[in-house]
Amino acid sequence: MPADTKLYLYLDPGELIAKAPKAWDVSQFGGWVPHQMIQYLWPAGPWYWLCERIGMPDWVAHRLWIATLMFLAGLGVFRFLRAWRLPLAGAAIAALVYQLSPYLLPYISRTSVMLLPWAALGWLLLLTMRAVRDGGWRAPALIALVSCTAAAVNATAFAAILPAPVMWVILEWRAGRLHTRQVVMATARIGLLAGATAVWWVTALSLQRRYGADVLGYSETLDAVTYTSNSIEVMRGLGYWLFYVKDPYAAATTSSIPYQQSLLLITVGFLLLLLCLLGLALTDFTQRRFAVLLVTVGVIIAVGVHPYTDPSPAAAALRGSG
Repeated sequence: MPADTKLYLYLDPGELIAKAPKAWDVSQFGGWVPHQMIQYLWPAGPWYWLCERIGMPDWVAHRLWIATLMFLAGLGVFRFLRAWRLPLAGAAIAALVYQLSPYLLPYISRTSVMLLPWAALGWLLLLTMRAVRDGGWRAPALIALVSCTAAAVNATAFAAILPAPVMWVILEWRAGRLHTRQVVMATARIGLLAGATAVWWVTALSLQRRYGADVLGYSETLDAVTYTSNSIEVMRGLGYWLFYVKDPYAAATTSSIPYQQSLLLITVGFLLLLLCLLGLALTDFTQRRFAVLLVTVGVIIAVGVHPYTDPSPAAAALRGSG
């Protein structure tokens, strides 16, 4: 059993949920402001609490949790691409490629809650499309619920997926397929409802950032987390720093070893990448510009300030602000 995210998800999920809403924890260090506890109020905490209540073994609960995230991620992409009128086979293949990406591997046993924004991406795109095209409050309300579920775990991870729906709206508007009034009204509805559902976790994280221990200052410094995020690894779906960490006993992510040592697996990975890029270059479809922009912006965000000692001008400004 891995100690995924918080060990108390397995040992005592009820107590973890009870402590999650509080900005002051008296059970440790004579009292302290805990680090990122609010996120376990929903949805990870209730998941493991329910599994415990029905007597499900922890290892089964964990694997079902991962499988559910993978299923929802693939289904969201599939539904979005079908709304694009992509053929059934194409949408299914794209969903499977997204669902089974090696991007998952370093998160599965360690910080699986970080996969929530990844799982939400397809749904946010689909619901944004409906909110703008159909109007009304239903799609914005669903966006608020998805955001409430996926964003509390890590605001930075959630922010990394937000450019996708924004870029789609801008491209559709510039192409004349959306009217300005549609965009403004949908944006106002989404902002109102998503902002309201975010107050609970934004407030808690602000208090924890201001008064809590500077955990990231010594556990995940910017130069450390960007050391491995070069563009080649990012394009392979990798690049996350903990994917490459080793100690004298074993690799932190044992599944990373074949991706770094197996010539066959490395070759297949690059061939798949090349095939995908050729598809973007040679296939003519309505949303190709958005697909190309999605890949380009995604790589830029994922690479970040790598290399830390000589980043791009834009990334250097980001590093200075951080």
